[in-house]
This record gives sequence, C-alpha cells and structure tokens, in this order.
Amino acid sequence: MKRAVRSLAGVALVAVAASVVAAQGPPSHVITNGQITARVYLPDAKAGFYRSTRFDWSGAIGALEYKGHQYYGPWFTKVTDIYDFGYDGPEDAVVSAEFTAMVGPAEEFGAIGYNEAAPGGLFVKPGIGVLRRADDTPYNHSKPYEIANGGKWDVKRTRDTIEFRHTLSKPTLAFGYVYTKIIRLTRGQPQMTIEHRLQNTGTNDCFCTAACSPMRNSSSVSVPRSIHFSMSVSSASAMYSINCLCISVTRSAIAPLAWASVNFPLLSPA
Repeated sequence: MKRAVRSLAGVALVAVAASVVAAQGPPSHVITNGQITARVYLPDAKAGFYRSTRFDWSGAIGALEYKGHQYYGPWFTKVTDIYDFGYDGPEDAVVSAEFTAMVGPAEEFGAIGYNEAAPGGLFVKPGIGVLRRADDTPYNHSKPYEIANGGKWDVKRTRDTIEFRHTLSKPTLAFGYVYTKIIRLTRGQPQMTIEHRLQNTGTNDCFCTAACSPMRNSSSVSVPRSIHFSMSVSSASAMYSINCLCISVTRSAIAPLAWASVNFPLLSPA
C-alpha cells in the first residue's frame, strides 16, 4: 500500500512539474531598469515562440510594462491556416497565420541570394539561417521555407540588457555572417533601444534590407501614443549597424508606429 501511495505521489509530482513547465511557455528572459520591465523571448528551434521563416528569431518582446500600461504582447488568440491574419468566431477573435504570428517589434531581413538559387537551392535570411528555395516562384515571405542550416545562437543576459549573437557559415554560398542584436533599457529613463550589427564573413558582396513593424497588442490602443521608432544605418568595412529607438515614453503624443525599412550594401571583408 505504501509503495502504491509513493508511486501515485511520484506520478503526481511529475504531472505538477509538467504543468509548471507548460505554464512557463516559450523560453524567455525578463529585463528591467526599474521603470520598464520587458519579457524577451529567446531563439529556440524546438520550443521558441517564433519558428517560422519570415521574421528574425531574436528579440521578440512578449510583454513590456510601464506604469501599468502594456505596450507589447500577443495580438492574436491562436494560429490557424489563414493567410496572414483575420477574425474568427462570434466575437471576431483575431487569428494569425504561422508566418506572421510574431510579437513586436517584429524585425525582418530581406532574402539574400534567392533569385540566384535554383529550385532546391539555398538562400539566406539573416536572423533565421540558410533556407531552401522550394520552386520557381518569386520569393514570398508568407511562404514557409525549409531551414537547411539554422546557424548558432548565443545569448548574454544581464538585469537590463540582453544580447543575441547569430553565427552562420555556408561556404557553398560563399557567404556567412555574424549578426548581433542588443536590447537595452536605458538607465534612469523609460526608454528601450535595439542595436544591430551585421558582419559579412563570406567572400561575396550583397545588398540587404532590414524592416520593422510594431506588432503592438490591442491594449496599446488605450494608452497614450507615446511610442516612436526610427532607423539609421552606418557602415565600417564589412560591418553594418542599424540602431532603433523603439520606445520612449514621454508626455507628448506621437503618431502611431508603421513599417520602417532601410536598404544597405553588405560588403565582403575580402
């Protein structure tokens, strides 16, 4: 009888542990500067919040709070086979396709080498890895592509900063990169910045596009329009930096966020 009780207790503990893990959701890290608190999802090919092939896997912000206001978070209720996003059920719940089911600010790099690749050939999406071209149709970010090489992610975490580094090498494409993204909460201010560095480590030059969308949740509509966004790009040899001021909470009203993008050459170090 005691053995049976112990066995049942063991099963119960396992069940509780499994439910706790499930409740924890995708892997993440919380950063704070005492004014802003943000939960940032971590890239993970098996359990990550976002695993499709449109957006950069790093830096997805699942929640950001300032003085009781939520600025980011899930804007959809579930993922379905719908195209892009839409509404479902009697209450018009927002549903999303897998490729667009991201939280903000959602960042996307252009496809590098897609036009040169034959069907079955390889091309690159920074922040995701080496993808395989499926057919002879033009590149479409709404189409999921096979990930042939996901590269290597390294993450450094502190109280108010998180740094992602994605290293990719594909000699057959004569292209590789080291991509670094740093999300930092400014000390003593209600401000968050995102810094990017993309270094070409291959032998081929190319051009790249970087774009960002706010992906704010619906509760953000009720707070003052106090988020603004800007992008700038600078180059030094084969390394290019893109800096964004993603949120700066002020008393003045600022226009809502929209897509912002930049184009830049990504030169080989050779």
